[in-house]
Amino acid sequence: MSLLADLLASVRDVQSLVVASAVAGPRFTAVAGGPEQGAAATVCGVAYTGAGESDPAFDATAASAGLTARLRNRPLLDVAQDPQEAGAAALNALLAAQRLAEGTVFGDENGLDLIARLSAGKRLAVVGAFPYLKTIRVEAAQSWVLELEPEDDQLPASAAPEVIPQADVVGITGSTLANGTLEGLLALCRRETFVAIIGPTTPLSPVLFDYGADVLCGSLADDVRAVLESVAVDRSTRRIPGMRQVSLRPSRSR
Repeated sequence: MSLLADLLASVRDVQSLVVASAVAGPRFTAVAGGPEQGAAATVCGVAYTGAGESDPAFDATAASAGLTARLRNRPLLDVAQDPQEAGAAALNALLAAQRLAEGTVFGDENGLDLIARLSAGKRLAVVGAFPYLKTIRVEAAQSWVLELEPEDDQLPASAAPEVIPQADVVGITGSTLANGTLEGLLALCRRETFVAIIGPTTPLSPVLFDYGADVLCGSLADDVRAVLESVAVDRSTRRIPGMRQVSLRPSRSR
């Protein structure tokens, strides 16, 4: 089975949830779900898409209206079959609902602080243009940053097969779920490498521990309405109002 198939199979207790609302914002897409058609949303997931991040003409109202019209009342599980954009957000809504149904206790570790500390004197690879990268990399003996559109000393994403196997600590943006590269990146990591998946698009599922992740540092929606409203207008902030940063580790760390 693939990572996506395993993630979908893990949401056994919340498969009846349907899309209540969806928002396509300049940076993120958000999908909210409820227990039945016409019911209020009880859970929400987001995914980074960057659709209008640098486009001042991006019309979030029009984009969101079209997205909601396409998705409303469809099963979240159906939408999540294709992880790109709205599918990744729908999947994250399902995974959040599953964790809540199980009564999962989350931590509050900050993924960027974690990889900065653990990479001191070691080799660090970061997938994604996170904020404060210079500070994060400063104590590492050697470091690389991989990005789809590299700038400065960043490397193209195509360099991953060469770089990631060398790293002792790897930080991967959760947005690799939406672009379909997360499973391949995890496969490149050595077994002894510490791997953190970081950011609001991070799938909150223990399934990822079976694929080599050591910690998941993502976000959970505490206020669905606030998340939808903030995603619609957000062009710059790294934190989404209405969402709480959380972390998840395996019950027994490697």
